[in-house]
Amino acid sequence: MRIWPAAFLLCLGAAAAAPAQTSLTLSVTGTDGTQPDQITASLTAQTAAPTAAAAQAALNRMMAKALAAVSQVNGVEMVTGGYNVSEIDPANQGGKPQFQASQDLELTMPAPGGAPASSFTALTGQLQSQGLLLESLSPALSAKGQDTARAAATIDGIHRLQAEAAAIAKTLGETIAGISSLTITGNQPGPVPIRMMAAMAPAPQVAPGPVTVNVDVDGVIMLKPPGA
Repeated sequence: MRIWPAAFLLCLGAAAAAPAQTSLTLSVTGTDGTQPDQITASLTAQTAAPTAAAAQAALNRMMAKALAAVSQVNGVEMVTGGYNVSEIDPANQGGKPQFQASQDLELTMPAPGGAPASSFTALTGQLQSQGLLLESLSPALSAKGQDTARAAATIDGIHRLQAEAAAIAKTLGETIAGISSLTITGNQPGPVPIRMMAAMAPAPQVAPGPVTVNVDVDGVIMLKPPGA
């Protein structure tokens, strides 16, 4: 017969007597609301002519004039979008061939609180008077602003997770032993869109609201019973 050491038997007894831990899997959402810190204007230049070449030439002139105007305003970043040329259905033009050319233009400028500088709104008004269509004017968060808001939302989410776990532990008469895993998923904040009338030429007025950033926090929390 094999004889086990007394110390080993004591360890087996203690392990068998140890109460099982409760495992909680919780999901919460942390939020942070902050004011936008930049403004983006989306515009479209569009021309039409009897030939594709003529439509393109007119579009090129319009865009060159627009880009020259933008370059005169300090702090504005500009990005040109896709260049498209297509034939308009002759049935809608009395049977005569007609071609349309278009290109997008996006302008971005720092705007504390989401309110653009007067130079930016004056620029958008000027571009509209030159024939460009103002599709939207969107206050949003810059990359730095997104990082700051996401960090604040993450802290809020962790606090919510801890509070929820503490409330459940109290109800069960147990205490929190620790967090065994934590997953944090950040959601991309969207802009605060303000749709504008395409034909509006005066400088637009903007009164944006806050941007809400959400972060999903998922965690597994271990609880321990009294005396454990």
